[in-house]
Amino acid sequence: LVRRLCLACCKPREATEQERSLLQSVDSVVIQEPVGCPLCMGTGYRGRIGIYEGLWLDLELATAIAAGSTERELGVLAKERYRLVDDVREKVLSGKTSLNEVRRYLSEDFKR
Repeated sequence: LVRRLCLACCKPREATEQERSLLQSVDSVVIQEPVGCPLCMGTGYRGRIGIYEGLWLDLELATAIAAGSTERELGVLAKERYRLVDDVREKVLSGKTSLNEVRRYLSEDFKR
């Protein structure tokens, strides 16, 4: 779970070059950032939102799991996969949370 931006006070701004790189976007991107207001008690956030990952199983993948394949090997074999980092990017780009809130999920480890 990550904190959801307060819709009453968040403000848009242009993403920096480094932020666009983290989001893997070459085009200009507008992201939201927290401000703080009475509704969110000055934090800029109200509530939480889940970050999800999905992996759809087929016979080949099920066989690999049963054989004890590593997570990395399973990731290569997966035909349909929605990675955690993909959901993080979507949540930031849609203004549901801030880049600072999810920055840890956009580390180099997740770009594989």
